Parts: sequence; structure tokens; C-alpha cells
Amino acid sequence: MILSVVMVIYYNWLIFIITTLFSILVFLVPFLTTKKSHKKIEISNQTNDEFLQFSKDSVKSYWNYWSLNKTQKLKSDLMKISNNYEKANKINKNFQGLQVMLSTITIYLIQIILITLISYFLFKDIFTVAIVVTLSQVTTQYIQSFGIILNHFIKYLNLRKTNDEINDPYTKELENFTKTKVIEEKLESIVFKDFTFKYDQTTILDKINLKIVSGDKVLILGKSGVGKSTLLKQLFYPKSFDVKSEISINKARCENYDIRKQAVYIDQDIFLSKDTIWNNITLANPEISKEEVDFYLKFLQLDHLIDRLEFGLETIILDNMQNLSGGERQRFAILRGLVAKKPWMFLDEVNSALDKKTSNLIMNYLLNKKDLTIIMVAHHIEKEELNKFNKIIKL
Repeated sequence: MILSVVMVIYYNWLIFIITTLFSILVFLVPFLTTKKSHKKIEISNQTNDEFLQFSKDSVKSYWNYWSLNKTQKLKSDLMKISNNYEKANKINKNFQGLQVMLSTITIYLIQIILITLISYFLFKDIFTVAIVVTLSQVTTQYIQSFGIILNHFIKYLNLRKTNDEINDPYTKELENFTKTKVIEEKLESIVFKDFTFKYDQTTILDKINLKIVSGDKVLILGKSGVGKSTLLKQLFYPKSFDVKSEISINKARCENYDIRKQAVYIDQDIFLSKDTIWNNITLANPEISKEEVDFYLKFLQLDHLIDRLEFGLETIILDNMQNLSGGERQRFAILRGLVAKKPWMFLDEVNSALDKKTSNLIMNYLLNKKDLTIIMVAHHIEKEELNKFNKIIKL
């Protein structure tokens, strides 16, 4: 490039000045659009981050959505944010393509102007043919070299905000529903005979025998790691169990079953999506009345949390409401389960973070409902509450 500059100056100062000005013009075209380009990249990065975060959250929350029979909503939300991500990336790429096109057109126009100018000097006998040929070559090389340097500078500015390519972890369904019997009629009974479940060749549940009928209040007790939650999930949706195990639903043998239309599974924690509080807690039963929801909010002592919010139940949830305490999150989980209004409830240590008074209040309410079947896992439970269960399974 230095040699090109020296030769252009040697032949004609005017050509050098014009060439330099035009080279700066080549730089100015992308530079003037850099601010807008950064805005496009910023939007693309934001949608990229949202898509990645939602993808991770989708995997974490899949069991919550699946247990409520609402995986279709999860897929719909994921598709919506995925489309936003693709749209933002497409706009960004199109804008970058426009920048390249404008720079290319500018270079071609500069070359045409320089050729016209040099031709004029040749016509006026200011330059010889040999000088014109040499000057054309060195000015072209000068412009190209100058353009390369400036393009690298532009790329450097843009690369500071360029995001990494993401891999969507939400790649496939977590469950296989082949050979699954969907229970449409009233759920009367579940029977496990010699039920065995292994994970990675390790026996987690060994020859479990139990019978649960509608209206039962069943407590599953045991130390940490003995398979209490595993048994609860297998009762809710049995899979990957030993072939010698026998399962019966409503006195009929089956290989598998899906009882989500009759039952709700309440985990010890709850995943709250980026939506209104109302839509989150009524996910399984959007037709429920506000009066009923208000009753449950007051009963679970969550009404004061809602009252503090400017938009109440219409407040958009951010960051899965991580600022809530463990007890508040468990009460929200119970709230969602109560709002679902299913006749069977599977409770996985839902009172582990509750104080004794609140736990007793909630358990009394649930266990006194004769038409409600309760299957509950607990690590520890007060003696006075044991008498409220008519069946206790110790692992």
C-alpha cells in the first residue's frame, strides 16, 4: 500500500487527493450505517438470549407442563420465540448484505470516476498511455488496500457484539406415549403388583405391592434417596419398569397409562413461565372463576403478595419469581394444583419448606375432602398428621 501511495503522489497530487477522498467515502458508507447495524445486532442478541433462556427453561419446566397436560402450550410458546429469533437474525443478515452491496457500488462508482478523470488527462496530453496504465493499476491497488484495512476495522467494531451460535437443547419429547392407555373415565383404582424399577442397572424400587382406590389418603414415607419421589412419579405415569411388574387401572391390566385428565402432580417447586400470574396459576384450568382463585389465594396466604403488585394477577412474571421464598413457591405450586380441580392429587414433599402452622392448615383442608384422592411423599411428618392417612407406605 505504501508503494501505491508514493507512486500516486509522484505522478499527480490531484489524483492522490481524489483517490484518498473516494477511499474515505468507501469507508463512510458502512461507517454511517454502523450505528444502525449495532442496533440490529443488539436486537438479534437479545432475541438470541431470550430463545436460549426459554429453551433451557422449557427443559427444566417440561415435567410441570407435562403433568398438567399442557405441553402443547410449551411448544407453542417455544415456536413463537423461535420465530422471533429467526426473524431478527434474518433482518440482521439482510442489513449486513445491504452494507456490502452499498460498499461495492461505491467502489465501482469511484473506479468509473477515476477512469474518466485519467482518460481526460490522457486526452489533454497531460499523461502518456504508459503512465495511465501504471496509474490505473496503482490507484486500484491503493483503493483495494485502503478498503481492506477499513473493512477489517468495521468487522472489529461489529465482532465485539457478535454472539455465539446457539444449540437448541429442546430437541425432542421427553416421553414416549406408545402403548399408553389414556384414562378418560373416572379413575377408581391403581394396583401395582411386584412392581420393580431399575435405573442404570440399579434397582430403585423392588417388588412394590400396593392398591390405591378413589378417596384414599396415602402417605409414602422413607429416608432421602430410597425412591419415594420415584414411586410417586411411577404411580402418576409408569414407564421403563421391569417386564414382570403388573399394573392395573380400574381392575383392568395395562402396560402403561396416562391419568392426567383425572390427576394433578404437584412438585415441591414450581416453574413459572414468562407470562401473567393469572395464566400461570390457571394453566390447567383457564375456565376457573376469579372468585375461586381469590379464595385459594387467601386460604394459602398469598393474597398479600398479589395485593402489593401494581397490576395484581395480570403482572408479568420475570426470572421465574426467584425472589420468592421456598415456602411461598410451594404455596404457589399447591395453588396451581388446587386450581386444576382434579379428583386425584400427587404431592411430592409440598410442605417441606412450610412452617408447622401453615402446613397443618393446608393438610387439614386437603385430607378432609372426602372426594379427593391424595398420594403424598414426605421425608418427615408430625405424629398428629399420620392419623389422617388411611394408608402408609414405608420405603
